[in-house]
Amino acid sequence: MEEAVDERWEESANLSSRPAVVNVGAIFSFDSTIGRVAKIAIEEAVKDVNSNSSVLPGTKLVVQMQNSNCSGFLGMVGEIFFGRVVLYPLDELRRGGLLVAAMQLMEADNVAVIGPQSSVVARMVLNLANELHVPFLSFAATDPSLSSLQFPFFVRTTQSDLYQMTAIAEIVDHYSWKEVIAIYVDDDYGKNGVAALDDALAARRCKVSYKAGIPPGSAVSRGDIMDILIKVALLESRVIVLHVNPDSGFMVFSVAQYLGMMANGHVWLATDWLSSVLDSFSPLPSDKMDSLQGVLVLRAHTPDSDRKGNFLSRWNKLSGGSFGVNSYGLYAYDSVWLVAHALDSFFNKGGIISFSNDSRLINLEGSDLHLDSLSIFDGGSLLLNSILQSDLVGLTGPIKFDADRSLVLPAYDIINVIGNGFRRIGYWSNYSGLSTVPPETLYSRPPNRSSANQNLYSVVWPGETVIKPRGWVFPNNGKQLKIGVPIRVSFLEFVSQVQGTNNFKGFCIDVFTAAVNLLPYAVPYQFIPYGDGKKNPSYTQLVESIAAGVSANKIMMFTVEDLKLGEVKGMDQNPVDKCLLFSAHLVISTAVVAYFVIDPCFVMFSEKSYEVGVVGQTRMAFPRDSPLAVDMSTAILTLSENGDLQRIQDKWLQKSVCTSDTAEIESDRLHLKSFWGLFLIIGVVCFCALAIYFIQIMRQYFRTARTESLSNSEGSSRPKRLQRLLSLIDEKKDPSKREPKRRKTERSSSDSALETSPKRRQAKFSTELDIIPHNSRM
Repeated sequence: MEEAVDERWEESANLSSRPAVVNVGAIFSFDSTIGRVAKIAIEEAVKDVNSNSSVLPGTKLVVQMQNSNCSGFLGMVGEIFFGRVVLYPLDELRRGGLLVAAMQLMEADNVAVIGPQSSVVARMVLNLANELHVPFLSFAATDPSLSSLQFPFFVRTTQSDLYQMTAIAEIVDHYSWKEVIAIYVDDDYGKNGVAALDDALAARRCKVSYKAGIPPGSAVSRGDIMDILIKVALLESRVIVLHVNPDSGFMVFSVAQYLGMMANGHVWLATDWLSSVLDSFSPLPSDKMDSLQGVLVLRAHTPDSDRKGNFLSRWNKLSGGSFGVNSYGLYAYDSVWLVAHALDSFFNKGGIISFSNDSRLINLEGSDLHLDSLSIFDGGSLLLNSILQSDLVGLTGPIKFDADRSLVLPAYDIINVIGNGFRRIGYWSNYSGLSTVPPETLYSRPPNRSSANQNLYSVVWPGETVIKPRGWVFPNNGKQLKIGVPIRVSFLEFVSQVQGTNNFKGFCIDVFTAAVNLLPYAVPYQFIPYGDGKKNPSYTQLVESIAAGVSANKIMMFTVEDLKLGEVKGMDQNPVDKCLLFSAHLVISTAVVAYFVIDPCFVMFSEKSYEVGVVGQTRMAFPRDSPLAVDMSTAILTLSENGDLQRIQDKWLQKSVCTSDTAEIESDRLHLKSFWGLFLIIGVVCFCALAIYFIQIMRQYFRTARTESLSNSEGSSRPKRLQRLLSLIDEKKDPSKREPKRRKTERSSSDSALETSPKRRQAKFSTELDIIPHNSRM
């Protein structure tokens, strides 16, 4: 009973120590697409907090709003360091009103500030927040470089563009595109967002091939946009990421439509600036919607809930039906509730709202800014910790921060602009990647980022087609595909140069030209002969030569051993097709323009596929991740399927074919007469060996005849001399050397005969008995 009384006493004491009113500031642009929605959302959130007795009981929350007027002061970035002040002209500061507005919020003893909205504006005022220990909760500053290390009192209550750019990178990778063009507003928001995109693409072996910055503010003209897009139209990539503000963004789409860049073959990916406009003012005027057809757009994902549904149902009354609510309006609403819960925790921990002056702010030059009226919030660090330790559920879903001070479970809707509206084709989340089901349904399952699990619904692309765009074309700048062809001195049926010209012919050349003719686009190319015609040139040196001195030591090659029958997995084609397909995927690590190297790789016999078939391979090298490799591989497989590859092989590689084109090849083939020199050498060597042997035999014959003539005065007849000569020829060793061995053998045979006689055995036995010891006879 006493414990219950103590708890009630402590609770009443805590409530009595709370202030009757707590002030919170808000700074954003009232006239922007995001600001119009945020203003109403913040006002409604304050009403809901004050009418709810479960949060901040006995205390009224008051939010004082300041218009940042960011359009007139985006370029004036300043820093305030206490102890020294870096000031810009006061008339500029007053006209912009940005820094002055922030200081006015600080003068009103606000314990926290909701905002700023712009990433550029945030950099101007967050140094002030650091020094005054006032937490700033931004519901729309998405610049990923705004870190808690540089600005410890900055809390982002929306998603960082780091995740948005990761989502775009995964979409690009999902559709097998390798290069994108980034068009961005040339300020901190745009540049740092594209830098995050570049990193996210690089992690997936993709890249931003070209970056085009648009001047910030209202200074950009239609002519400026025209100049930028004309340069973009001359480039290879047809995948364009647009990361700008609404005014310049719609101008880009209008000019792109005028230039024919919203037609078939193009891909446009817009960041969430466009979804904010579509959610707020849909349907847009017909001229704007016509220029957006087929565009893919990202929108911060907010899960459906009863609370969110109730808020959206009363939004039309709140806004007077003039505009709808966007995701940033929901984040602004939740930011107010986050501050309210954090203040409640702050007071429960014994926090007291008090401010103290800083002696460094007194008597500073530039007193027109009234720096001496600013004061430090003594409980700022405690309130900041309460904010970061919050764990609640708002209209946007869970409001909880991870170790990096980012909201947990970032996710985006992926929408496709079609007709007078748009359609959601899927979702992206940092947990599960691309999916066609809401991310919150996947959070209870183990994460699965396998490629088979990454799915999106079909898209209507620019040009009103459902066929996925290739994403690139050959640039319209007069560059040709360079094709290095070796001047070979052997296997001319594969590749040979037509004498007196830069034209080439052969199996490899026909395969290449037939594959190029199957491509759905024109490929300008030029043959470049390589080699001196006296020896076969090195393939590696050829690749390095065409790469203009860049090392190609990372060439991936498949040898005959790698391509033996049955050892290539994942392929159903015959061995010839396997060789040709894999050859078209050879990759080198260079950064040069696209090029081929055509060269016969090996000769392969396959009795299973052909009775007597000589199969050649066309070896093609591409720059790393070149999209042309995939198209050429597909074309080569098509040649195999429609029989053209077999016909080309029959033309060049069968012995029965004898045409004018193969006359030169036949003349270069090896025949029996080609080996006359070898035969001559072998004949001379054999004749010399036979003559030497005959001379040795004759010397032995005369030596033997002289010995016998001395021992036999009668001499020998002619038949005997002939018999002696034949016996010498038949002997494998010198008779003089065999004589001692023969005599030794005869002597050994004689001894053996004596031992086997009865008398000899008896005598030997008697002798052995005589030597037996005397005692052994007992």
